[in-house]
Amino acid sequence: MRSTAAAIGVGRLPALRLAAYGGLGMPVYMLMMPTIVYLPPFYAGELGLGLSAIGAIFFVARILDGFADLVVGRLSDRTRHRGGPRKIWIASGVPLLMIATYFLCRPIAGAGTMYLTIWLILLYVAWTMVQVPYLSWGAEMSSDYNERSRIAAFREGGGMIGVMLAVGLPYLIFGEGQPPFRDVLNVFVISLLVLLPITSIMALVYAPKSVNANVATPNVKQLWHTIVRNKPFLRIMTILFLTRTSACVFDATEFWLLSYWCKQPSIFLMVLFAQYICSICSIAFVLWVSRKIGKHNTLIASIIINLVFLSILVFAPTGLRWPIVAAFIINAIGNAAAWVIPTSMVADTVDYGEVRGVPGQSGTYMAIYTLSFKISLALGVAIALPLLELVNFSATDGSNPAGLPGLVWVACGLPAVMLLPAILLLCKYPLTEKRHDQIRRVLDRSRGLDLKLWHTAGRAEA
Repeated sequence: MRSTAAAIGVGRLPALRLAAYGGLGMPVYMLMMPTIVYLPPFYAGELGLGLSAIGAIFFVARILDGFADLVVGRLSDRTRHRGGPRKIWIASGVPLLMIATYFLCRPIAGAGTMYLTIWLILLYVAWTMVQVPYLSWGAEMSSDYNERSRIAAFREGGGMIGVMLAVGLPYLIFGEGQPPFRDVLNVFVISLLVLLPITSIMALVYAPKSVNANVATPNVKQLWHTIVRNKPFLRIMTILFLTRTSACVFDATEFWLLSYWCKQPSIFLMVLFAQYICSICSIAFVLWVSRKIGKHNTLIASIIINLVFLSILVFAPTGLRWPIVAAFIINAIGNAAAWVIPTSMVADTVDYGEVRGVPGQSGTYMAIYTLSFKISLALGVAIALPLLELVNFSATDGSNPAGLPGLVWVACGLPAVMLLPAILLLCKYPLTEKRHDQIRRVLDRSRGLDLKLWHTAGRAEA
C-alpha cells in the first residue's frame, strides 16, 4: 500500500522525467514569436492585406481564443482517461497545431482575409488545446510547495530556450540584415514541425503522471463560487495582471527607448538574446532563493530588480553601452523568477480551493491564468502606443527632443507605477510555505474525512 505522502505527490521527481515534460515548452513558447512579430507584416507586406483588416482579424481571433481557454480548461477537468485527463488533450492538439502552423506560415497562392481568419483561429484553438492542459498537468504532478517550483522551472526553462531559438535561428541562418518574412517563417515551420512531435511524444511517454488529477465534476455555479471565495488565487491573479501588463508596456516601447533615449539601437537583439541566456542560467539560483525565502518573497525580489533595471535605463549616461548591457543581465535574474514562480503559486491556490470544497480543477484555474496573460499582452500595446502619441512621441521622428520625456515616462515610469501595488499585495500574501503545508496535510487527511487540522489552523484569507 502506498504511503499517504506518495499518494498526494510529495517527493522529488526525477530530473530526466521533468526534462521530458519541460521539453514540450520549447515549441509551445516558440510559437509566440511568429504570431506576434512576423505574421502581421508578412500578410501585409508580401500578401497585400490591409493593416486594418489584419488588426481586426487578430483581435477577433484573440477574443475567440479567450473563450477557448475557459472551455478547454473546463472540459479537460471533466475528462476521464486512463493516461490522465491532460495527455489526451495534448495528443489531440499537437497534430492540429502542426497543420495550422504550416498553412498559416506557408499560405497558398491567392490567400486573403478569409484564409488568414480560418487558419489563425485554428492555430489559437489548437495552441490552447496544448497549452492549458500542459500547464494543468504540471500543477498536478506534485503537491509539494517547493517541488512545484522545480517543475515550473523545467517547463519555463524549456520555454525560454524556445523563445531564444525563435530569436536566434533567423540570425544564425540569414546573418545580419532583414531577409524576406516568407524565408523567416519557413525556418519557424521547419523547426516547429520537427520539435512538436518529438517533444510531445517524449512528454506523453516519459514525463511524470498527474497525482492530483480531478476526482469530481462540480457544476459551473459551484466552481465559480469556489473561485470567487479563493482569495489567494484572486490576489495572485491581480498581482500577475499588474506585473505582466507592466512588462508588456515596456516591451511595446523597448526598441524606441534603446534607440532614441539610450542611443543604442544596434544592441537591441543582442541584449534580448543575452538576457534570455542569463535567465536560463539563473533558474537554479531562483529555485534556491525560493526555497530559502518563499515564493512570494522571491517574486518581490524580482520586482525590485525590475525597478532597478528601469531606473538604470532612465539615468544611465546617454550613449554609454556597458550600463545598458549590465542592466539587462541583472534583470535576467528577475525575469527568471517572473517566468518560474507564478504558475507554481497558482497551483498552490488550487489546493486551497480543494480544501474549500472543489477538488482537482487545475484546468479551469490555469485557463484563467492564461486568459489573464493574453489580456495583459493585448492591454500592454493598447495602453503604450496611444499614450506615446498623446505625449507627442513620433516613431518616425523619435530623436525629436520634444517627445523623449514622454517616451521615458511611458516606457519606464508607467511600468514602475504598476509594479508598486503588486509589491504591496505580495507583502501580505497569505499562502506561505507553512500555510500550504498545513493545507496539504488537511488534503491528505480529507481522504479519511478528517478536517480537524483545517479548523484549528485558521483561514488564509488576507
